[in-house]
Amino acid sequence: MRTTLTNGSNGAHTAVATRAACVLADPRVWAPSLGDALETLGFRISTWGELNDVFEACRQEKATLIVIAAPEPAAAVKAWRVTHDMHDIPLMVVMPREGDLIPSLDAGADDAVVARVDSAVFVARCTWSSSLSAPGAPTP
Repeated sequence: MRTTLTNGSNGAHTAVATRAACVLADPRVWAPSLGDALETLGFRISTWGELNDVFEACRQEKATLIVIAAPEPAAAVKAWRVTHDMHDIPLMVVMPREGDLIPSLDAGADDAVVARVDSAVFVARCTWSSSLSAPGAPTP
């Protein structure tokens, strides 16, 4: 597991992490630069290799964003969406192939990007997805 807290102590970042993002991070799909990009939004990132570990971390950390970066993301998304205490948390998928887009969205992902996505695009998509869970958020 990698847990990162952006606290400004090194002078590189000034934002303090106020939100938690839990990531199912398969190294074949997940790029650490995407975690760095989320930190710029004020997310505290925790990465996990197993879906059950992500479930537990999300409960403990009161996650406000879930990212699934896995070779076969649709199955993980389905498992996530049927977990009754997790289905309201925005879920972003980082997928290895464009062909995973429709299955991931059909399974219940809020949004999805291909693994080679530019960090700025990833941040923009996560900002939109995480705003959906805010009180008074717009309906997509």
